[in-house]
Amino acid sequence: MKEKLIAELKTKYAGQLTTKFIESLAERLIVKVEKEEDIEGVISELDNSPIRVQDLQAEGDRRATDLNKKIQEMEERLKEKPKESVEPPKDPPDTGDIDKRFAELEKKLSQRDAMITLRERAKEEKIPSVLLSGVQIEHPDKVEEVLEGLKTKTSQLQKEMIGANLVGEPPKKGTSGANNKDQVRRDIEANRIVKQKKE
Repeated sequence: MKEKLIAELKTKYAGQLTTKFIESLAERLIVKVEKEEDIEGVISELDNSPIRVQDLQAEGDRRATDLNKKIQEMEERLKEKPKESVEPPKDPPDTGDIDKRFAELEKKLSQRDAMITLRERAKEEKIPSVLLSGVQIEHPDKVEEVLEGLKTKTSQLQKEMIGANLVGEPPKKGTSGANNKDQVRRDIEANRIVKQKKE
């Protein structure tokens, strides 16, 4: 179909358009051609167009000529300009600073991940958050080790608070009498007497 369109255009514009321009024009017009009968309609549209096809080619030729002139001028300038020798850098760029910064960033990310994991685990183990202040942990692998130390501190803190009578002793287990109301009253009374003596 495209060949037929090119043949019709060559017949119509013989001696007015170049073969190259006709082929380029056919490339654009072929999208409107679905069957052979459409070719005549497409060529009629060209005739009725406000811009003549010959003018389009003339404008295209003018632009191509201008472009060729500019290319020639640039080539002449490049020939006249002395070639500058570009020497490669003597020392390769120092990547030590980048490596150092990357290592520091990795370290900070590792510390942050470790601290997040430690806080979660401490919450599970009911470790007071006050014990986490000032804790430094380098890597998530060290979480369990640090956690064990915090558990020990928590246990010691609870014992000291009980010893200082800041919290009541945990209820005694084992005997059934420890759970009856009389025993509870006696324990409360005993704690009250101890506090009064200290005051």
